[in-house]
Amino acid sequence: MRVSFRWLSRYVQIDVSPEVLCRQLTAAGLSVETGRQIDGDTVFEIEITSNRPDWLSHIGIAREIAAVTGKQVSLPAEAGVAAGAGDDPVLDVQEPRLCPRYVARLIRDAAVGESPAEIQQLLRAVGSRPVNNAVDITNFCLFETGQPMHAFDFDRLRGGAIVVRRARDGETIVTIDGVVRTLDSTMLVIADAEKPVAIAGIMGGTETEVTAATKNILLESACFDAVAIRRTRRKLGLSTDASYRFERGVEPENVAAASRRAVALFAELMPQAREAACREFNQTVLPSRTIALNPARVSQLLGTQMPASTIKRILNSLGFIVQPQPGSRVVEVGVPCYRPDVRATEDLIEEVARVFGYERIEPALPPLKPRAAPAYPPRQQLRALLRRVLQAQGLQEVMSYAFQNRRATLLNKTAIEHAAQIRNPLSKELEFLRPGMIVSLLRIIAFNNNRAIKDCAVFEIGKQYSVKDGQPEEREMVAIMVCGRRPHHWLDRSRPVGFFDIKGVVETALRQVRVAGWEFVSAEDSRLRGGEALRICAGGSRLGTLGTVAPDLLTACDIAADVYYAEFDLAAMHAAEKTACWYAPLPKYPAVVRDIAIVVDRRVSAAQAQAVIRAAAGPLAVAAHLFDVYEGKPIAAGSKSLAFSIEYQSADTTLTDEQVSSVHQRVLSALSAQLQAVLR
Repeated sequence: MRVSFRWLSRYVQIDVSPEVLCRQLTAAGLSVETGRQIDGDTVFEIEITSNRPDWLSHIGIAREIAAVTGKQVSLPAEAGVAAGAGDDPVLDVQEPRLCPRYVARLIRDAAVGESPAEIQQLLRAVGSRPVNNAVDITNFCLFETGQPMHAFDFDRLRGGAIVVRRARDGETIVTIDGVVRTLDSTMLVIADAEKPVAIAGIMGGTETEVTAATKNILLESACFDAVAIRRTRRKLGLSTDASYRFERGVEPENVAAASRRAVALFAELMPQAREAACREFNQTVLPSRTIALNPARVSQLLGTQMPASTIKRILNSLGFIVQPQPGSRVVEVGVPCYRPDVRATEDLIEEVARVFGYERIEPALPPLKPRAAPAYPPRQQLRALLRRVLQAQGLQEVMSYAFQNRRATLLNKTAIEHAAQIRNPLSKELEFLRPGMIVSLLRIIAFNNNRAIKDCAVFEIGKQYSVKDGQPEEREMVAIMVCGRRPHHWLDRSRPVGFFDIKGVVETALRQVRVAGWEFVSAEDSRLRGGEALRICAGGSRLGTLGTVAPDLLTACDIAADVYYAEFDLAAMHAAEKTACWYAPLPKYPAVVRDIAIVVDRRVSAAQAQAVIRAAAGPLAVAAHLFDVYEGKPIAAGSKSLAFSIEYQSADTTLTDEQVSSVHQRVLSALSAQLQAVLR
């Protein structure tokens, strides 16, 4: 926003050069660029943050100058309120939620012409084009007080009425920039008795604009809903100085005051003009706001001794009202209506610090007190543990967008009616929230493959979204994806990763998290290749899925190599029963290893065979590892061969060959009886 040094001097005495003032304001929190010369005036360019709409005026900036320089603000004169005779104008506010306050003043016998040279120079300095004295007054008040206003030719308002209503679908208006604009029912308009004459808070229409022939002027000063103005501005692609301020919040208390200020300027520039009537609509509720402040807390937080008198002086200079409380160290601070950003004690302390000067606060180390390590929530601990486990296995953590387009959402094999669609997406490419993690990781794999990086081992901890029974639902997931050759520190890195590699990653994660009784169950998943998909279960609950990505999904993502995928539901993993953590001494006696190969029905899983082996062998079988699965000749059709390496060991003695053979025979008999297994 442009700010005129000459204009600021109307409201506060400035004893320093523009360059020094620029540095002072910047140190106090305003981002001010060095001023440039326009018609002998120094004009600053100030970046206004969205939480400080009070800075969108010369009076607002003058308050800041007064605070940092110790001066007083001199506010401009306002006119008195007219008694208001007759029935004109008629004011009808039909949308009080979108327009809680509206002031309409009727000024008769206006003499429209050129504004004085000084006003024209000030307007040009801030980038506004002078039009005529009536329009220039409204623009002058906008840049002076921050309150947008509009002047209508009252005689061209049908029925002498001002109606604040929603536009009707298909209504049109020719705005003062000469463009025909089509409106809809989401937009707020100012209308006369027949049709719209202005787009509320944005721009007026040509039919009622003030010209040299205008004799009677209706002056509008209002407060409009910020969200409604922003929505209309985006739909119409029309941004103005007025809409910029309404979108950031116009102070309702300033509506009437700015209107009175404009009337005073009309009396100054048009001595023969008179205010004939005033109509006001007001549904604003402005409760007083006070914040308790302990001066000792200010010194503690800033790390420097700050006298209570200094704190009071700074807050008073900014418009706050400091009231001591008898018998208490705490004071009550009244917050002015133009400071909606101040809501807590810390906000007040920040105001004190920035005006006092951060550069004046000497750096000092805070007193150190021993504190216990924070107890992180269990879910956060689980997330951190999984991150360490997966990184230790050579996987790299990635972060991908949760937004997707329609095509990517369908690739997740999720029906559109169950997908979470964004109502106001930034673009068509960001229209949905992802219903699953698999496509997000496939895009990362494709991105790397297209840049000659074929070996990828990644994981992501993130959320997926869906809609069930009309209600949005989100789940936090751990997704893993590998392709290409094995990670660097794995054995036999030259070998490509396969199904059992990602299965091993999952098994390691389950063991480290100490999930009890987990198992893999054959499953059907449209995202994964048939026959190479497993469901991860524990205690009857589903924890996740793993398998080889389906070929059609790889083709859709432009990936030529095999890709392996696994995912965990973090909430289900957290809720799963955990095994006790126990320690055992290293074995004193040697182990005996016996291999066994059996032929079973192909529907029998290796996990079933392992369970039978452990149950039959008892505590002597300390391990039973599957090392081979084979189907084909000479194995009969419908059967398969499973080969296990069974490790027998005792904690009390060295096992004899007879003892091992006895237990091993018991294992063979159990396999034959329970699984109809045949020794190969």
